[in-house]
Amino acid sequence: AGGDPLTDPRYGMFVRFTLRPVGTEQVSEPPIEGLPHWVSLRRRGAECTGADVLLGTDVPLLECLERCREVPDCVHVASGVGKKLGMCFWQLGGCSQFEEDYYDVYQISDADAGAAAYAALSAASTTGSRPTARADGAGAAGAADAGNNGPAEDAEEEEESPDLSAPAAAVLLLASTVVTSFATDYLIEALKGTVETWKVSREFVGIIMLPIIGNAAEHYTAITVAMRNKMDLALGVAAGSSCQMGLLVTPFSVLVGWAYGAEMTLNFHAFQLAVLLFSVFLVTTILNNGRSNWLEGYILLITYLVVALVYFFEGTGEDASLATLD
Repeated sequence: AGGDPLTDPRYGMFVRFTLRPVGTEQVSEPPIEGLPHWVSLRRRGAECTGADVLLGTDVPLLECLERCREVPDCVHVASGVGKKLGMCFWQLGGCSQFEEDYYDVYQISDADAGAAAYAALSAASTTGSRPTARADGAGAAGAADAGNNGPAEDAEEEEESPDLSAPAAAVLLLASTVVTSFATDYLIEALKGTVETWKVSREFVGIIMLPIIGNAAEHYTAITVAMRNKMDLALGVAAGSSCQMGLLVTPFSVLVGWAYGAEMTLNFHAFQLAVLLFSVFLVTTILNNGRSNWLEGYILLITYLVVALVYFFEGTGEDASLATLD
């Protein structure tokens, strides 16, 4: 009697769990064989909160540490483990807080490596492996600046020369606008027969089908720049286009309709308003932390698919319209 329930075999088999909070203090981790003397392990299974800069993918640990050492002011670096093995990120700021993730955070004690940084910058300019900013919008200006050890022009990214001059681009834009206006007239006339033949609602055609086809160029641009890890530009194209349609194009179309005597209004029915508010809430929640992953993208796609199915099965009769919902 009186034994410890966690160790006494009379109480059966137990497993003791010790939960270690992810804090801000420096932890003492056992040394890892093969690490340079100027590196110390700061935290396992976590990364620093805040901004970070991508130093490379498919990068071994030692190479990741060397890349951080070659970048001026790089003190903390996160090396991926597990399913994120090979990812290498420069952790900006003082790395005072951590969040659990598939990374190990290392601290570089020798942050003064100006000559090595200039050599790495020169090699990156020829191989194209310059550090790039991740989704949180942190720039790699600190990594691109070689200080006083090299010419300033070597540290600046090369600007792409424009394919068209300003007058040529203006003329091409004007011609495209005129052609688009005529194509729109033909499209509107064709939609009437399409709705009657396919037995689908006008809202499905106008809200689901036309935006996918009409904004195909923007969708392609957003996906392309996102694959190149330029998330600021991708979000600007995707979210900026939606804001432009909601805040400019829709009210302006109503005003133009009034000028031409067309019955247009901003009095959306209940279901349209619910979809609009839910879309704004969902996108704001996902973009609030400045990070993205596959699950958040999956949630957005499923939400869009559900809304598309609702409009597809809405029907064409007046009684079947969602506008009749209270």
